[in-house]
Amino acid sequence: MLTYSALKPTNALQEGQPYSCYGIVGDGFLQQRALDFLLEQILPEDEREFNQDTLNGETTTVNELLSKTGQLPFIATHRVVVLRNADKLEGVARAAAGEAKKKPAKSSKTLSPGQQLADGLKSLPASTVLILLRSAETPESGFKAGPVRCLNANLDKIIESNGVIINCLITKRDQAAVIKIIREEAAQLQVQLDQGAAVHLATRVGHDIGLLLIELEKCALRAGPGGTVTNAIIDEMTRRKPQDTVFDLLDAIGARQTPRALAMLRELLDGGEVPERFLALLVSHLRRLWQVRALRDQKVPLNAAAVAKISPALAAQFPEDGIVERFSAFSWKIRELQAQADRFSQYQIQAALECVLETDLALKGIEDEGGTPELLLERLVMRLGE
Repeated sequence: MLTYSALKPTNALQEGQPYSCYGIVGDGFLQQRALDFLLEQILPEDEREFNQDTLNGETTTVNELLSKTGQLPFIATHRVVVLRNADKLEGVARAAAGEAKKKPAKSSKTLSPGQQLADGLKSLPASTVLILLRSAETPESGFKAGPVRCLNANLDKIIESNGVIINCLITKRDQAAVIKIIREEAAQLQVQLDQGAAVHLATRVGHDIGLLLIELEKCALRAGPGGTVTNAIIDEMTRRKPQDTVFDLLDAIGARQTPRALAMLRELLDGGEVPERFLALLVSHLRRLWQVRALRDQKVPLNAAAVAKISPALAAQFPEDGIVERFSAFSWKIRELQAQADRFSQYQIQAALECVLETDLALKGIEDEGGTPELLLERLVMRLGE
């Protein structure tokens, strides 16, 4: 599997010629860049009108896909077929779901869509290049558990036996790769980055590359051609991730700084955050906080070795996939989580969750509290700060 950072002609081509099949997984913005790179190497722009087809796995059948790959190029050496959302193609998702439990295939003269695709990948015409893009995944949307896949284990082996899979995944812990992308894009935008500005931007906005570069472009316009993007410009032109604002909001509540907490609520609402989404973020953070508080009360450090030894009664209250796995993406902030948990008792966190539930019911009209959604949320923040 080839990483995005290692994507070069020497790695993506075989003696200057394209492979018959490519898979691309991960961040949507980087997937598009990888696709653009491959097209530049394979098919000149003036040949694409007649020799490139772009399909969508959600609306395309295997037969339709293979029909396109079977066509010959028109006055060109290669024909390119691009399939977006390739993991949504008929038969692929079902095969992926059954990877863990493989059953002997029943004898049948009719091949399943997955088998048809497997046979088609093995017998692509020499002049055809098939590029399969998996549905985009980002740190904010979350990743599917398990190994990195383009289609499924069996089909991925066939892809790699005939070509290359390009891994464009950027996780919450891939800050070095993100910083490199920010610096490269800043150079393209002809602006300088002040010391620490790239890290500040990534921390503030997150690792969704598309969103990150949109925010960088706004900062570049503010700085002007040849100007310098500073932390002050980043703070002025971008909005913090809602999760970080909720974190600081609860910090203010724990310190009994209700006016500050109300100001952060207003920051979220003014930034376009809908009340229901805010409540979901708040519940998620309170549950995470409760888990840390429970471990703190039992004097259990938040690491795999210690958590494996907690009592069955306590372990039963945590997520099935394990407390450590749930916190792996927040390891860089675990000290802050622990410090925040020390400001609340388990009883206070439980009471806060009950207040959130009452507010949610009021927002949905199940309990008639009266008032606008904004007023109900302000009341919630004031109650949590009592």
